[in-house]
Amino acid sequence: EFAAKVGGRTSIQTFGDRQLLWKLGGAMEIEVEEQTETRYVFNVTRCKYAEMYRDMGLGEIGHLLSCQRDATLCEGYDKRMRLKRTQTIMQGAGHCDFQYTMVDEPKASCSEIERATPDLRCVRCDHRHRQCPAPRSAAPFKAV
Repeated sequence: EFAAKVGGRTSIQTFGDRQLLWKLGGAMEIEVEEQTETRYVFNVTRCKYAEMYRDMGLGEIGHLLSCQRDATLCEGYDKRMRLKRTQTIMQGAGHCDFQYTMVDEPKASCSEIERATPDLRCVRCDHRHRQCPAPRSAAPFKAV
């Protein structure tokens, strides 16, 4: 949906422009460290989502409910985009460190991986790739 709003002309800049939606109502406070054509680096210094989950008694799983989808969101926006994050407020850090990078090669889709290597198994649950209940873009696989 976000990519469609920019007519499919996705970039680090158009992705960063969507960030205004994430900050509505003071939901997050952000300090941008770098924004170029290939990198967007910022820290979230306050996260009302983390505060909400803590207030609800769900602080220990808040990162699973909210933070875990961030990498999938950016790859859904543009398959060339990657996220590196080493810490989150949800997991007790003082800030979340987001480093979005645009790479030259898009990530292979699950169907492309399955056709090329049909004997992959998830290292978490040992299911065959197509049958794994884990989110496919997040689950690591091993050859069997």
